[in-house]
Amino acid sequence: MSHSFRFLDDIATADLAFDASGDSLQELFHGATCAVIEAMADPSTVGFTWRKSVERREEDPAELLFDWLSDLVYWKDADGVVFSTFKLTITYGDDGSWHLKGELCGEIG
Repeated sequence: MSHSFRFLDDIATADLAFDASGDSLQELFHGATCAVIEAMADPSTVGFTWRKSVERREEDPAELLFDWLSDLVYWKDADGVVFSTFKLTITYGDDGSWHLKGELCGEIG
């Protein structure tokens, strides 16, 4: 599986614009997460003193992605966190909703 992203510098209506893709929904989430994390700071320069586990559930995968990425921006704005690594798993549940389990690592900048 693979993912990718590219920043869209020619879009002036947003603070950050990017195009993410992946071979699966999970890889798409991975690519989008990498884009947001790399826009905040160079992950290779960030430590591992902050850790957060996240679980989310939504019927619409687009809403799930929006909520997940919004969490990253919230922790940056509210707590000054930048991220070094993350893990995430996306599954489709018997209840008809998409489930995200993630773990974020980073440090308060």
